[in-house]
Amino acid sequence: MNYNFGFEVKQTGQGYHVAKPGFDMMISREFLQSVDYTELRRIELVIRDLMKD
Repeated sequence: MNYNFGFEVKQTGQGYHVAKPGFDMMISREFLQSVDYTELRRIELVIRDLMKD
């Protein structure tokens, strides 16, 4: 499935794998249900910024 901001979300046995080129993370079902894709995009940008240093 493709969602806003190009995220691909796949259910795994442990939760959900949220990915796009150059970025991926595992999150719980509860967390995925409590955020929208704008918030996921913000998290992505913060993580990418932290990885630069």
